[in-house]
Amino acid sequence: MKKILLFTAAILFASFTTLAQNVWYDVDNAVTDLTFSTTCDGCSVSTVANPDATDTEATNVLLWKIAANSSLQNKEIVFSFPDGYGLTPTDFASLVVTVRLYLPDLTNYSNFDSNTRFRFYLGGQTVQLKLTDLDGTDVDGWYTLTYDFSGKTYTENVTEGSIRIIGQAARFTNLDNDIDFHFDTITSTVALSEFEEEEVDVLDAEAVLDAGNEWYHNYSPDTFGVTVNEVQGGVFLAQGDAVATPTTTGNSSASVAKFTKEEDAHSQIKFQLPGVIDTDHQSGAIFKIRAYAPSTNVNGTSGRRLRLYLRDGIETAGQKNVTINVTVFDAWQEYTFDFTGANLTEGVSYTTANLLIDQPDGDFLATGNVYYFDAFQGPAADVLSVDRLELSNASIVAYPNPVTNSFQIDSSLDIENVKLYNINGRLVKTFEANANYDVSNLAKGIYIVDIKTLKGLKTLKIVKE
Repeated sequence: MKKILLFTAAILFASFTTLAQNVWYDVDNAVTDLTFSTTCDGCSVSTVANPDATDTEATNVLLWKIAANSSLQNKEIVFSFPDGYGLTPTDFASLVVTVRLYLPDLTNYSNFDSNTRFRFYLGGQTVQLKLTDLDGTDVDGWYTLTYDFSGKTYTENVTEGSIRIIGQAARFTNLDNDIDFHFDTITSTVALSEFEEEEVDVLDAEAVLDAGNEWYHNYSPDTFGVTVNEVQGGVFLAQGDAVATPTTTGNSSASVAKFTKEEDAHSQIKFQLPGVIDTDHQSGAIFKIRAYAPSTNVNGTSGRRLRLYLRDGIETAGQKNVTINVTVFDAWQEYTFDFTGANLTEGVSYTTANLLIDQPDGDFLATGNVYYFDAFQGPAADVLSVDRLELSNASIVAYPNPVTNSFQIDSSLDIENVKLYNINGRLVKTFEANANYDVSNLAKGIYIVDIKTLKGLKTLKIVKE
């Protein structure tokens, strides 16, 4: 059975063996030089016989198999073009791609419904298609899908893409059978462009500390000038748990920090600054970090990138960030996060620097991605707020901790107010300065205590039993 659909989407495949013919994928004619991968456990890609014995257009096709009882919510097949080839921004002026796809009878799978969506990604852009938009998907068969990219705006070359199936939480659990999707020919009105190879500069073996900065986390030599308040959505191996560097080329430290991303939309490392950055202490707000990203990392929902946020403790009001897309892999790179020109919010004291990894990743596609870090530097205490120095040296303790009904705060500074947040960052209680802080009606768990003083904000943790 053949169906014709016309919609705008972002999907294409390529092969350097037949670039002039604009045939990007065709198993029968040996145009199979793409690199495929799939992110779901137990899923696979392979070449198999055409599932439709009556079809005369193809003998062999590509099979994307999604395993029964697969655990992940969304499924993705990833493709990349041959090295040195891809699409330039000007290629999209007249780009139309045609894909021949064999869909199974999805009504055989009780977990699927009309809300199941197919997203097509190319260079970060996506178009969504629901099952209800595909007339006839209650019958298995071949469908010819035409994707019109003409007029889409791109600013960078595109070398990879993906097809993603989006479902609800239980969509891909406890399936009765595997789900098989088959791809035949993929053609285009535009031939792939050949790129000029760009050389990646090798960093000096030793990072240089900028004037006015101090080392926050550095492994050559070991210098750890700030503390890590919290790690969210990942495993951070640092200091005594540091790991062997993936390479000393471009960074001489034998040991470095390693972050492995877990299933979290906002994976991050939260660093306590040695002072306060505010509108009066902004001129030195420049951070640098060396990072190594393996080429095995995959695109998250927002691609592969590092973001540094300035925040007032766990408060998000007035937060500012600088985002850097990671485009160089298997080599050490130094990234600069410059906040000197940022529009900081008047009256906000920025006390933490949060390094977010592949964020936001709402579909958890970047789960398992790894980043290595070294030579993290930022503004030193003596170029930041003096009040913050006094706050850092102040003695502020919450007790008893753990707490059952109420706790007290012993502080060498005058307290203005106290706010309690749950572990998800939701404000649950606000107190004026008091001798006792009643938490008897709160559920058991970990809470963040923000203590506002005349010199700034102090953040503690308490455990409610």
